[in-house]
Amino acid sequence: MHDPGHDRNLHLALLRAIDDPRAMVEVALEIAVDVAGAERGWIGLFDADADPTARPRWWTSRAFDQDALGRVQVALSTGILAEALRTGETQRTASAHQDPRFAGRDSVRAARIEAVLCVPLPGLVRGAIYLQGRRGGGPFSDAAVTALEAFAVSVDAVASRLLATAARGPRPADPTAPWRARLRADGVIGRSQALADVFEELEWMARSPLDVLLLGPSGSGKSLLAGVLHRTARPAGPFVTLNCAAIPEHLFESELFGAVRGAYTDAVDHDGYVAAAEGGTLFLDEIGELPLPQQAKLLTFLQTRSWAPVGAPGRTRTTSASIVLATNVDLLEAVSMGRFREDLYWRLEAAVVRLPALADRREDILPIARSVMAGVRADLRLTPVAELELESRSWPGDVRQLTNTMLRAAYRAAARDKPLIAAEDLAGTREPERASTLKEATDTFLRSFLRSRLETNAWNVSATARELDVSRAHLNKLIATLGLRRP
Repeated sequence: MHDPGHDRNLHLALLRAIDDPRAMVEVALEIAVDVAGAERGWIGLFDADADPTARPRWWTSRAFDQDALGRVQVALSTGILAEALRTGETQRTASAHQDPRFAGRDSVRAARIEAVLCVPLPGLVRGAIYLQGRRGGGPFSDAAVTALEAFAVSVDAVASRLLATAARGPRPADPTAPWRARLRADGVIGRSQALADVFEELEWMARSPLDVLLLGPSGSGKSLLAGVLHRTARPAGPFVTLNCAAIPEHLFESELFGAVRGAYTDAVDHDGYVAAAEGGTLFLDEIGELPLPQQAKLLTFLQTRSWAPVGAPGRTRTTSASIVLATNVDLLEAVSMGRFREDLYWRLEAAVVRLPALADRREDILPIARSVMAGVRADLRLTPVAELELESRSWPGDVRQLTNTMLRAAYRAAARDKPLIAAEDLAGTREPERASTLKEATDTFLRSFLRSRLETNAWNVSATARELDVSRAHLNKLIATLGLRRP
């Protein structure tokens, strides 16, 4: 009897084989044969720049004798496999030796091949899964085709990483290193070219008198980079941060410039953030959230570098502080919608640094994750499966989300005296409605697929089982395992 738990173990095994291509293709083929109910199978992965007639770099087969396996290899250039690789489309036939598309092929005639299902990998990797003969006879069902095509997406994702790692060769030099030597960038983790490009811009801006505008997604590290600018340009002075979005509109001017007693109800003498930042750096965060009247006051201050406490216009002072500003708002769009002053935008345009999202510098994900773990306990490590899961997420909360995810996992692992952090230790931090492991993706697909078929048949399990060409008992097990409930 088919055991759904066996499938789950195979899915996890595919991910655990991520650093071993030979093991990966073995496990992938085992899953494919089992999913489709095939008698025999073959899988092959090719180098991206390989000749179309070349043998695969990694391949394996199951249940083919030597002669039959030879015919499969011939089919790479002249048979069904060649057609799937050439067109990038699934090839299915109930009887290959009677199918006019393939009956003339020598390999098909010689073996009198019956049912065949061949699914090419759908992404950048050139490869295919080839299945021959169905247990119990007959053609491969539509459900088998759908399931195998969904599985091929996962195989392609894993294979892409394997081939990229193999092609990459020795690890390149850190492109951020030359800029780190000129910047005080402690605490900014990463070695991507995208981060090096940011550092290159920061290096000259730190030595200029210009106000610097940092643009980037929420959580991308804009405050960290503001700190880099400060430590590089004004290390002896104070670093003062004002979150503009957190200040009530009527208090913004007094918070920024200070006030004197009697300037407004309950006003007392106090210095503002500008005075506090004298000789150092004033970091104005979330400037895209400022109302238009406050934007006008900010523009005047940036242009003149002069200010006076609220209630004392005659006590004008000037500041020598460096000014760094930041926002996650698309300011050009805000200008077009009348929510941000155009003159203020052009005043800030002279020195702009655009931070890439973490999803656009994925090579920095694991160094950041490891740095967070090391800060909790030095011997903590990620399993290969956990590394793949971290690298595959879209991280809408950017570096902040990754950091919090790893802090949660690291402190939990440390409390349990468990030095290895596995993919399941990241549970509870997944993004809503997004699969981040092969098992989760497969379960999500099966849940949606089976619910649709069951609803089409008014939740008649017997009719649905016949349509899917599976036993009623097996379908009931899937319904229970996936938590499906009749409405």
